[in-house]
This record gives sequence, structure tokens and C-alpha cells, in this order.
Amino acid sequence: NFKKPFAFSFDFIQKNLTAPFWDLSHTRIRFRMSQKSRLNNPQFDKTLSQWKLPIEQRWNVDDKIPLPFCTKSLNANKHKIVTILRGRTPLLLAMHCKNWNVARYCIKQGAWIDVREGAFNEVTSQAPVEWIAKKIIKEKNNNNGNVNEKEYLEMMKMCKWILRQRTIYPMKQIKYAIDYVKDKSTDEDGVSKAIDEISYQTLLIEGATFLLGENQTGLKDLLINNSLLYLGASRNIIYIKPEDCKKQRFDEGWHPIPFLAFRIFLLFEICVRLKREKRNLVELPKNTTFEQIYEKGVRELQVQLTTYWDCLTIETFENKYPELIDDWSRNVVDRLMTLKPISSNGYCEMNLVVGHKDHCVYLSLCKTSKLILVRIDNRWVETVPSNTSHPKNENGLIQPYLVAYFQLNSPKINKNKLWLKEYIKNAIILKNSENEESMKHLYCSDKKSSHNDFPPREGSLPSIVKKWPYRPIQKDANNCYLRSHNVGYRIRLDDVIYEWFRNEENKGFVFNKSNCNIAVQEQKKTHKNSKKNV
Repeated sequence: NFKKPFAFSFDFIQKNLTAPFWDLSHTRIRFRMSQKSRLNNPQFDKTLSQWKLPIEQRWNVDDKIPLPFCTKSLNANKHKIVTILRGRTPLLLAMHCKNWNVARYCIKQGAWIDVREGAFNEVTSQAPVEWIAKKIIKEKNNNNGNVNEKEYLEMMKMCKWILRQRTIYPMKQIKYAIDYVKDKSTDEDGVSKAIDEISYQTLLIEGATFLLGENQTGLKDLLINNSLLYLGASRNIIYIKPEDCKKQRFDEGWHPIPFLAFRIFLLFEICVRLKREKRNLVELPKNTTFEQIYEKGVRELQVQLTTYWDCLTIETFENKYPELIDDWSRNVVDRLMTLKPISSNGYCEMNLVVGHKDHCVYLSLCKTSKLILVRIDNRWVETVPSNTSHPKNENGLIQPYLVAYFQLNSPKINKNKLWLKEYIKNAIILKNSENEESMKHLYCSDKKSSHNDFPPREGSLPSIVKKWPYRPIQKDANNCYLRSHNVGYRIRLDDVIYEWFRNEENKGFVFNKSNCNIAVQEQKKTHKNSKKNV
């Protein structure tokens, strides 16, 4: 319905991408947090005022924000992106116009890749990798597999390039989301406002929506509908049977992505509570400070969000375009090498979801100031190849398995990085295979396999390994998504702080009585409908 478009030439984008205009349109949450009703760019603001257009952006991706109007024209051999930016980033606009040079420039200037925006002519929101991968698939399907070869190669090249630019989930995004909720629920002096429960829940969901790329309705449904499952699984409850409902089991499978989303939300809520209340109301573990606990929380949130977005990214193309796994795996190694431990004795970690189609395992990549370590977080020993065993103590408890370790200053560092890239790539390829092949690869137990050379193990056993906790053996695959994830969670936080965070989960709003009742009522509806259909 816009009568007049607003044009950004490539030169204009170059000059303004790093200006406040870019920051505010770069992410909805920053715009909303600052409570500004207009983009802080004089030319843009003046033009909108002349056209008498509403310039206040909305938060919810479900709100009916007018979609951008995009065209691509040629002027003096330069593409123009012609659009009105309504809560969309220049990156996605450039990709929609297939102007790959502008898209690359946006990313080089710091445009976030692991964030979802409303896609053009789409109900769902998409991240850049999702958008371009689905675009390739859609064009193939629409043309019965016959696509313009040049365009196809350009899109694949761009997709590969984006995959190699991905970073650890940005801490800025996490802190923006936490501060958004905190600022909305505290006064100017930092004192918590008397805010009603529903409003506070809405703020939490808004903040987490930004981090997880879910719409608010979908995220709330996920949290409420799975609250009993998480509560039961985390307490080793096998099943419950609410009145007028069929038995609900808590020891069966749960897809890693919704599980991670649920756990990330709980951790996000704890971090917000820490930031809001600080030392006033939160009881901290003995001999710890607020700063220590908060820092541990946001760093763990960063690890889990990185795992979550890696999971989403892989699911986008692993079946349709498995050749992209090589680029993704190379990027994982690159990201690992850029991690910076906060102290000489500290370490950083990345987590990847691996295993096989019936069992969820996490591959933990650890970096210290001198070493790279590769660890398998798996407590179901029956899946471990017979010629390999986890370290055990006198009580029969097991430690995580150390696959490989190598020095950062090793003369073989490039060879070791290549080994790690291939190891990760094949772990993902075999993720949906049968048990034996995948686990043999993960534990490097099949010496005849073409998937792997011998894993590098340079020098003596790293001292950090001795600190890894011993945990009970898992007897079956039940709740493996949770139990395997707990291994790395505990290691990264240490026992005392891990237990504190797990106890704080119980205070989450999804577990209050009213929300649990909603979950039970949904179960009753499902049960009644299933009876009618019999």
C-alpha cells in the first residue's frame, strides 16, 4: 500500500550500515529496549514523516507489520535495494533480492546470522541459512528439478560462505535479551517493580523468543505442553496418570531441539532473575558471589544457544544437501579455535548433538589455553563399543570418554584440525544411522573404518580430565537427551553451581500450579479426542 518506496543504494548502505540506523534495524529487541519510536537516521526519519507513515515498530513477530516492498533495479551498474525497512534487516533484504555482494558486506559488518526474521511471503520466520537453503529447494521443486545453473551455483556458493562465517552465539544478543526483561521490570533505581505474574511471563517469553527464533505463541505452547515431561524426566519419574487421562510416560524420547529450547528458557529465566534481584532475594551457593554465578549462567546460556542453533542449521540441509556438512564442520573447528578462555587455568566448550537415531549423545569440544580436547558425554554404556570403555571408579560410576587431545602449538596442528573436521562431519552424517556404526565412529574403535585416522593424543593425559565427575551408568536410552546433556552442563559449571542452577529451575513459571493444570487439561482433551476417533 506504500505509494513511494525508499531507496538505499549500495553506497548508502556502505555509509550507514554501522550507523545507529543499522543497529536499530539490525535487531528488534534493541529498538524496543531503547523505547525510541523512530529510526535514528535523519534522512530516513524525514522521509517517513513526509509520507505520514507510522514509524513505531512492534515487538511480536506475529504482529501485523506491513511487509517490506522490495524490487531490484539496475542504475549505473549498481543494484538498488528499494524498500521500506519495517523491522527487517538489510541482510535479509539483500538476500531476497539475490544481491550477494550486499549480503556479504552486511555479514562482514557484523550482521547476526543465527537470528530469525519474518521472511518475505512466509508465515514462519527464518534465519539466513534457512532462507537460502529453502529457497534452493523451492526453486528446484517449482521447476521440476530444472533450475538456472548459474543462479543455483551462486546460491550454493553463498550458502557455503554464510556457513563458514557463523560464530559462537553472540554474548551481546544474550545480554540484550536479559536487559530487555530486566529494564522493563525494574525502576530507574534498579528496584523490581510490582509487576503482575502474567506481564512478567510475557516479558520473559518476548526475550527468549528473540534468542530462540520462535514466535511467542509457539514458544509458550512448547513450554506449557512440555512442562510435565521436563519435570518428570528431570526427577527420573517413569510415568504419571492424571485423572481422566491416559498414562503419560516421561522416559521416552524427546527431540533435541524442543528439549534444548525448553532448557534454554529455564536458564534464561534464572539469569534474568539474578540480574533483577541481584543480592537481594536470591540465595547463592556458599562462598560464591553474584558476579560469579551470573557470569557462569550467561556463559552456559551461550554454550546451549550455540548448540541449539547448530542443531537448527544442520537440520536445514543435512538430508537435502549433505555436501554442506563439510562447510559447516570446517566452521565448527574454526569457531573452536577462536574461543578464548577467560583465564590461563580456564577453558571454553562447544556442544554438538550426535549419537544415532535411537540415542542422543553430546560431543563436547573443549579448549584450554594450550589444548584442544574432544569428549563424549554418554552414560549408556551398552552403546559403547566392546573394545572401548569409560573410566570407572571403585563405586562403578563412569567418567565421560576422552576421544582426543592435542596441543595448540603442535607442529601437527593443521593435520589435527583436519582430523577433527572430518571426525565431526562423519559424526553428523552417521547421526541417523544404526547404533553400531555411529558409536564405533564416535569412539574411534573401528580401526578399519575409512571415516577416521587414529585420533590425536599428544603428551600425557591432561590434568583437566581428572576433574570430570563420575556419574551413574545409564541402563537404557530413556531420557538420554537430558541425561547426556547433564554431563557437560555439570562439568562446565562444577558440581555445586550446577546443583544450584538445577534447583533454581524449579522456580520457573512454567512449573507453577496454574500452568501445570493447563498441561493436564490439554492431556485430557487429547485423551477425549482419541476416544472419539476410536
